[in-house]
Amino acid sequence: MGTKPLIRDAEPDDLPALTEVRRRASLANDGDRAWLAEHPEALEYDFVPNARTRVAVVDGDVVGFAT
Repeated sequence: MGTKPLIRDAEPDDLPALTEVRRRASLANDGDRAWLAEHPEALEYDFVPNARTRVAVVDGDVVGFAT
């Protein structure tokens, strides 16, 4: 079996990784790629004020998150 992810609260320094995870996950859907190419701003991610964001980390890399 693979490495079990560490789940922890997100930190401001995680923002680039969160943006990349969101981008990759969004572009994985063939039906959305053309629209997202026309609207790259939809792939941006900002922390949600007063929300709890948790990240999954494997080998030091953020591999997923939930807000």
